Amino acid sequence: KKPYIIDTPSQLAYLASEVNSGNSYANTFFRITKSMDLENKKWTPIGNGETDYSTVYKVAVTNKFSGHIDGTGITVDNLNIEELDRYGVGLIGVMDSGSVKNIIVRGSIKGKGIVGGIVGAVNAGTVSSCINRASVSAIQDEEANTHSGDMAGGIVGYAKTESLIRENINYGKVETTNYKFET
Repeated sequence: KKPYIIDTPSQLAYLASEVNSGNSYANTFFRITKSMDLENKKWTPIGNGETDYSTVYKVAVTNKFSGHIDGTGITVDNLNIEELDRYGVGLIGVMDSGSVKNIIVRGSIKGKGIVGGIVGAVNAGTVSSCINRASVSAIQDEEANTHSGDMAGGIVGYAKTESLIRENINYGKVETTNYKFET
């Protein structure tokens, strides 16, 4: 299939908006052909899923991305995500049966839990040949359940059964705030 071409931040934002309105783009192919600077503007993940931990953990949510993105080695610079009320946070927040490859991310990504530099939560999908240089943080909400501040990864925050995560590199700082150790 001939891929849809994405070469501007506004086109990438349009994809996020469409997925977050319910279009999963199942079996649809995208190719990002140019590096882009998101200028540290607030970014909403592609596939913003749910704010409920148990739902995202099962990856049975609405507003999930099921398409295929080839980043062709480009860089998404100055990605700024701060979704402290949400689980499933990353450039792609929630992905189900989709794929992403050949993309480099730089910036700062913060969520309530299940936070990844490339994908927050993935089910039966593939993440390959990606590089994360963004800082990734799962921030505990002191008033929320015990799962806030859980699960952060440089590439993927949580991968469910039948997912393939391979040949990726993380250079970014990764932190969770739920686990505090006292001596």
